[in-house]
Amino acid sequence: MTNLNYSYYQTQTKKPTFNSEKTPLTPQIYTYHHTYYFDWLKQKESVVAECAINNNSYLLLTNKALRIKTTHKSWGESTKIMPLGKVSGIEANFQRLLFPLIIGGIVAPLALVAALAGAIHFWIGMAMTISGLSLIYYGWLGAYQLKIILFQNQQHAYFVDLKTKKIENFIEETRKLLALKEQQSQ
Repeated sequence: MTNLNYSYYQTQTKKPTFNSEKTPLTPQIYTYHHTYYFDWLKQKESVVAECAINNNSYLLLTNKALRIKTTHKSWGESTKIMPLGKVSGIEANFQRLLFPLIIGGIVAPLALVAALAGAIHFWIGMAMTISGLSLIYYGWLGAYQLKIILFQNQQHAYFVDLKTKKIENFIEETRKLLALKEQQSQ
């Protein structure tokens, strides 16, 4: 059997000293607005504004989030919730539809040339030419698009049937609430 020598180490510490000078605390100014709630309070959200975009989409602005509710025959109902802290802007702009413009611009002249050259049947070529021209017209008519801009360059775009007074009021209420939230955060 081996003998083990245990060695003990003792450390010395100095007696702690405390600063006896008291520094005065500066009073902090808190502002509170009725539209700002802490998450841990579990308070109900109050609806600020609501608007129907089209037959399938519905916008709801609460004091905490912007909700977009869409319904579709195939995949049912979905709700996109964007907290107001992440939304930086909202706008409705007129957009020309590029995809129908490009497809119609390619199909119409090629079908007309093919029909006149005899490469395809004449009436089929004329039908394709008229279809291409109608696509060009549809793309040129365009549509309004509601664009929700989030931080970090994320954007969500929704087509709007018409730019109505309700949509303009909803955009204005959203901008006011975003400006209020930004003032509170500063």
